[in-house]
Amino acid sequence: IVLPKTVFAHYMVGLSLNQSPQTWKEDIKVAQDAAIDGFSLNIGANDSFSVTALRNAYGTASELGNFSVFLSFDFAAAGNWTVDAIANLTRVLKEEPAQFKVDSKPPVDTFEGALFANDWKRVRSKVDGDIFLVPDWSLNGLSGVPELEKNWYASSDRFWFDRWRQDIDIMPDMIQIISFNDFEESHYLADNRPQQVIAEALSYVSGMSHAGFKAILPYFIAAYKAGREEVALPKSMGAGTAIAYCRITPANMSKCADGGTVWGQHGNMSAKAGVNDAINIIAVSAQNTSLTVSLGRASQTLDIAAGPPQHFQVPFDDLNYEAGNLKISMGGETARGPPITKTCPALDDINFNYASIYLTVPPKNVSDDSSLGAKTRPASSIQLAPLLAIIMAYLVVESIRF
Repeated sequence: IVLPKTVFAHYMVGLSLNQSPQTWKEDIKVAQDAAIDGFSLNIGANDSFSVTALRNAYGTASELGNFSVFLSFDFAAAGNWTVDAIANLTRVLKEEPAQFKVDSKPPVDTFEGALFANDWKRVRSKVDGDIFLVPDWSLNGLSGVPELEKNWYASSDRFWFDRWRQDIDIMPDMIQIISFNDFEESHYLADNRPQQVIAEALSYVSGMSHAGFKAILPYFIAAYKAGREEVALPKSMGAGTAIAYCRITPANMSKCADGGTVWGQHGNMSAKAGVNDAINIIAVSAQNTSLTVSLGRASQTLDIAAGPPQHFQVPFDDLNYEAGNLKISMGGETARGPPITKTCPALDDINFNYASIYLTVPPKNVSDDSSLGAKTRPASSIQLAPLLAIIMAYLVVESIRF
């Protein structure tokens, strides 16, 4: 089977109760602007509103065009799926114009569901034309694997940068970004929609935009589809784009609690031991240029070489940690972010989620500065990261090869 390289984002339909077609349209447009090709629609068995939500999602994707969707059955939330329920939903939706297909078959994806393995043959027999099953990689039955309790942090400062470089290297048939809107687990691309954020997540999601991760996506996706690290800058990225992301409370402040968050799944150390008090930068430019990162009145300048994206890390201490608002400037453009302070958050617990900002330089603003010296070199080596939903961190990219 030969497929065009395709990028999906995992969409939690269970958070879309009473969501209007207009909201679906807004979310799909946000995804399209980030060069995402479609949504993998995560649905729970007992969510009574799922059929209406799916109709809205499929219908809106069809109306907008150039956007595909497929079903992802969640076996770990909202009840157990049955053979008939999966077959019926798949049958009803498989001929919708927006349905993504592999070898003329609708893909069926799952989250967990290992105990359902023997039932897939029955599902296939009930769906005319069969399905293309993308089986779950389950943790059930593996010895020594920790529980999936959610309050843990995985060191992930370079994750977004490294995972995309890995995917460009191994070239899977599909990529699924986890996730578009799973705010509860702190890995999301969407802007904060209050109706989709559960009450318990408000304290670590509010004000923590992940828009920066979207801003750099068009380049990574174009490079993945081209099969090489260096490609022309997509139009949406102008003559260059830079993003900055960091936590807003230093972890080395002993007086701030960790909220019970541990380092790594089932870890026995505080998450404070696994974080870097630093600002992360990913920047790409059509020409040699420079970028300035600031905290309050303290600043540092980085050299940005023309070519593929580069990752930098500027420790808070390198800026003498003069508390103030995060700011980046490049090519005459400036982006400002939230303050990074030496005071504990309102609930006294450190927020391990990231806040991000970004800027895009219009073509006319770029100046070629080939005389730039080596003030700070990018940290460009690839470091393997676990293929897990990074809880209290940010985003995961799942690679699928047929």
